[in-house]
Amino acid sequence: MIRKLFITEDITATSGDGVKDNSLIRNVVDGISTLDNKKKDPIHVFLDTDGGNIKTALSIYDLLRACNAPVYTYAM
Repeated sequence: MIRKLFITEDITATSGDGVKDNSLIRNVVDGISTLDNKKKDPIHVFLDTDGGNIKTALSIYDLLRACNAPVYTYAM
């Protein structure tokens, strides 16, 4: 079974109306935690984003590096 996670939205620390919104981080943490706890098979992360906030992006990067399972990333 191929385990995939897609990140397809801009990596931002705030929503469009200026209110703090960490839904992207929450979704990535939930997805990676679920996939990492089930098996040690590789996790494939597909990135299709225009970029965004560097602190949020580095948080995602640190999360991916902390996984026990191997993580492969693909820029689309």
